[in-house]
Amino acid sequence: MGVPTGGAVSATIGAAGGSLSAPDGKLVLTIPAGALAASTAIGIQPITNMAHGKIGAAYRLTPDGQTFLTPVTLTFSYTDQDLLGTAVEFLGAAFQTTAGNWQWFGAVTLDTTAKTASVSSNHFTDVSRVMGLQIRPKKKTVKPKQTVALQVKVCYRVDLGDDLSSLGMDCDGDQGVVSTLTIDEWSVNGVVGGVLGGALGSVVGSGAMATYTAPATAPTPATVAVSARVHNPKKPASAKTLVVSNITIAQDSWTGTASSVAPGVMSTTAEVIWTLESMVDNVATYRPTGTANVVLAICSINPSIGAIDSAAGGVLIVDFNSTPPTYHGSGLTLWMATWSCPDLPPFSNWVPASFFGGSHGTLGTEAQGLVSADGKTIEGSDTNVSGPDPVSFNWKFTRD
Repeated sequence: MGVPTGGAVSATIGAAGGSLSAPDGKLVLTIPAGALAASTAIGIQPITNMAHGKIGAAYRLTPDGQTFLTPVTLTFSYTDQDLLGTAVEFLGAAFQTTAGNWQWFGAVTLDTTAKTASVSSNHFTDVSRVMGLQIRPKKKTVKPKQTVALQVKVCYRVDLGDDLSSLGMDCDGDQGVVSTLTIDEWSVNGVVGGVLGGALGSVVGSGAMATYTAPATAPTPATVAVSARVHNPKKPASAKTLVVSNITIAQDSWTGTASSVAPGVMSTTAEVIWTLESMVDNVATYRPTGTANVVLAICSINPSIGAIDSAAGGVLIVDFNSTPPTYHGSGLTLWMATWSCPDLPPFSNWVPASFFGGSHGTLGTEAQGLVSADGKTIEGSDTNVSGPDPVSFNWKFTRD
């Protein structure tokens, strides 16, 4: 069950009906006239999202279990960013059952101009925007010649059209073949199979799974669209939809691992790709992408793995004006998770994952060192003792 992440909004709505919007404006609840027999305090509260195929926050509708004489309408808004890795045809909503399962609401009314998805409900519970089907990874950064394993995942088997099939499925693990959907025509920028050894790379796929191979050098633009075509046998043969993974080939990048340990408190391990953002006077600025995994000594958190955000995750600066080049930088990423600690009820909070740092820099938190003589390795270790708990850092990145 999700836990609250913010304050609730509420309104008293009677037999004449009314509407209420979630605090973030991404859900509008419309109660028609006659749905309630008496005035009732109606509430919406954002909660951590535990739904399969989740998009953004989930919401708790109160009073929990409230039923209606006439179905109410839940209208969810979406953005183009929400559709990364899926398609609007697979957008929908789910609710959590009393048994704790997530279930597809059913028929979805899409307004692609207003960018909303609406469903009907005759009762209140926890609800979420979800993707019924998606491609994983929806985006990734790789080096030239690297490969990416792709898979089309089914979060809700809505293609089968019965109540049991609309229960949520684990769409994070390897599913194999789980759907009656036919998936074919794996393409790169619209070219089936791409071109082996070509400028944009190639993809080889069978059914829901495929492997993309990046080209020998980064193309311009550096991001390519790897897509799979989806057919649904319960719909007309002409109903074919693409799901797309955006893969960026980083020509100048450093790839490797970093870790930090605060003994008895927290440890972080991260897989990082530092991609060139700019080069000014032979000084290069790189930004990180990747994943960080945190283990807490006392509490547990879910999820324990978070994405490193290239916009705010840190910086690596390499000065090529000296021999050997020098470097410095830091890395910190955040994500929202549910914390479970002894003697406390579960609560929602940010997880800070520091993956690159030390005792240098103006703030005393940066890593610093020399690039290897061949210019291909950044490696080091350091301990930051400025805070209440000493933090030890280790890192090693290599450059093609």
